[in-house]
Amino acid sequence: MKKILMFVLLPFVGYSQNSSPTVQVTNAVVDTLAKTISVNYQVNDGDNDSLEIRVFLSADSGISYIAPIQNVSGDFGFPVFSGNNKNLVLQYNTDSLHQAAQYDIQKWFRIKIIASDRKPIAIESLLQSIDSALVLNYMQYLAQKRHHISAPGGLSAVKDSIESNFIRNGLQTQRLPFNFGNVASENIVGRKPGFIKEKNTIIVDAHFDAVANTQGADDNASSLAAMLISSQILSSYNFKKTLKFIGFDKEESGLKGSLFYVNNSIPYYENIDAVLNGEMIGYYNDSVNSQTIPNGFSTLFPAAVDSINSSGNRGIWLFTVGNTNSATLAQNFDSIARLYVDQVKTLILSVPGNGQIAQDLRRSDHAVFWDAGYKALMLTDGADFRNANYHTPGDSLSTLNIPFLTRNIKAITAVAAELAQPLSAGSDSYGSWQLIKDVPFSLPKNELSSTVMIYPIPAQQQLYIKTGFDSKYLSLSLKDNSGKEIGNKNYQKINGNQVYSISLSGLTPGVYLIQGNCEQGNFTKRVVVSKDEK
Repeated sequence: MKKILMFVLLPFVGYSQNSSPTVQVTNAVVDTLAKTISVNYQVNDGDNDSLEIRVFLSADSGISYIAPIQNVSGDFGFPVFSGNNKNLVLQYNTDSLHQAAQYDIQKWFRIKIIASDRKPIAIESLLQSIDSALVLNYMQYLAQKRHHISAPGGLSAVKDSIESNFIRNGLQTQRLPFNFGNVASENIVGRKPGFIKEKNTIIVDAHFDAVANTQGADDNASSLAAMLISSQILSSYNFKKTLKFIGFDKEESGLKGSLFYVNNSIPYYENIDAVLNGEMIGYYNDSVNSQTIPNGFSTLFPAAVDSINSSGNRGIWLFTVGNTNSATLAQNFDSIARLYVDQVKTLILSVPGNGQIAQDLRRSDHAVFWDAGYKALMLTDGADFRNANYHTPGDSLSTLNIPFLTRNIKAITAVAAELAQPLSAGSDSYGSWQLIKDVPFSLPKNELSSTVMIYPIPAQQQLYIKTGFDSKYLSLSLKDNSGKEIGNKNYQKINGNQVYSISLSGLTPGVYLIQGNCEQGNFTKRVVVSKDEK
C-alpha cells in the first residue's frame, strides 16, 4: 500500500475580523436568439459594506472563466448592496465564444459571480500558521530517497503526496505525463484560479526528484516543502490573479520536466507574471568562511559579495537569483520578504541576459523560463558553494536548519500572496450550456497547435513531435526566434505512428519555432533549447 502524506487544511484567518461577502446564484436563463444570459442572485455581507459585483463566463465547464462577455447590465459593478433579489443580464458574441472554446462545439459554458467588499487582506495573517513544527512535519516525509532508477518507490510516493495535497486543498490538479527516454515521467500541477485577472499567473515551483542514493533533504525536499506549504496556506484565500503550484520531474536529468512544461503545457490564454523557483533553501551555516564564492562573482555582483564578506563569509543568506528580464521581480521579492518575515536575510544576484556568463546560476528549472522570456527567480541557499552534502548521501534532514527553512518558506509564501493580490470576496457559479452548439463556423487553418506535443530525447539530441492527427505528409521547418529558417524537410512517420523527429544538434540555448504544414492545416510551436546544467 502506498503511503500518502496528507495534511489538515488550516482555518481561514481574516483581516481585522472582516467577514467576506457571500453570493449565491438562484437561477439563470439563456436566450440563444438574443444571445443573453439573465441571472438572478442573492448577496450578503455581514459588515454591510458596499460591494463590487463582477460576472465571468467559462467556455470549459468551469476550469477557467475567461470567455469574453460583450456587455453586462443590472445589479453589477460598484456599489451594490446586500439583498436577495438581484439580477443582471450579460450578452455574448458567438464568434468570440468559438475562439474561447478552441473551436469545440461540445464545450460547456458556465457563469460565475464574484462579490468583493474591497477590504484588504493582511499578508501577516497568511503567515501565522507557518512554524517550525509544520515545516518539520513535511520534511520528515519528503526527505526520502526518490529517484527514477534507484528509488522509484520513493519517487512515486512523493508524487502521490503532492497530488493528494493539491486535491485536499481544493486546487485544480493535473498530472502532466512526458517521456524521458524510456522512463515515464510526470509534472504535477495545482491551480487556484484568480478571481479578477485569471489570465495573469504566479507560479511557485520546485523539483521533486533527487539524485540516486540520497534523501535529497536540501536538494530539493526543502523547496518542495515550501511549494506544498504555500499551496496549503494560500488555498484558503482568494486572489485577483491565478496561483499555480508545480512539482517538476527530472530536474536532475537536465531540467527535462520544466522543458516539457514550457514547451507543451502552458495554456494558450495564460500570461505568466512571475515564477518563484525554489532550489535548495534549507542549509544554514553561521561558521566563518562557510560560504564560498564562485570565480568572477566579485565582478558580477560586487554589492552582494561585499555583504557576504562583511558577514565573515557565513552561510546565512537566501539568494534571490534573477536575470535582466527579472531584475524588478528580484527587487520585489527582496523588499516583500524583508517586510513580512523577521530575521530573513536575502541577497539579490541579478545576472546579465539569461545567465550564460554565470552558468552556476542556471542550474535549475528557472533557466528554462528565462530562455523562454518569462520573469523567473531561483531562490537558493547556494547549493555546493555552502552545502558540502550536495548530491551525496549526506544530504539528510539532520543537516538542515529548520528555523532558517521556515523563514524562507514564509518569505516565498508572502511574496506569492503579494504578487497574486489577495482579495476579500465570495463567489458562486451556475449552469452548463452549449452556447455555440448550433452555430456554424469554420476552423481556422492554424488551429492545430493544441493537438501537437513536443518530447525532448536528450541522449539523441532530438525532439520528437507527436501529432493528434493522421496526415499523409507533414513538412516541418525549424526557425530561430527571429524567424530565420534553420532547417526544412518532409518527415516520415516513426514506426508507423504519428511521431516525427527533428535534430537539435549544434543548436545554442534559446527559443526556436517549429512550424508544420500538412493537409489538415498548419501549426507553430515554440521550443526552448536549454543546456543540461546538472
